[in-house]
Amino acid sequence: MQSGQALKVTGSPSFKNSTKVASIKGKTRYTVKRGETLSSIAKKFKVATSDLQRWNNLSGKHTLMPGRTLVILKNEA
Repeated sequence: MQSGQALKVTGSPSFKNSTKVASIKGKTRYTVKRGETLSSIAKKFKVATSDLQRWNNLSGKHTLMPGRTLVILKNEA
């Protein structure tokens, strides 16, 4: 191959889709409901509050607002 030369890659369309699914495997998006706290959400998903903070770039005293979407990664046991 030389710089500027075109390369055609062939393959089945399902390959692209399976790669996309693998990249989001183990990740959940959760919408905060009124009255919920970081602690109550952590208990619901059996994860540490500190993990929720890290995954979502939240500070220690951050107030959660209803409608906010949080990323929750599946626990690897």
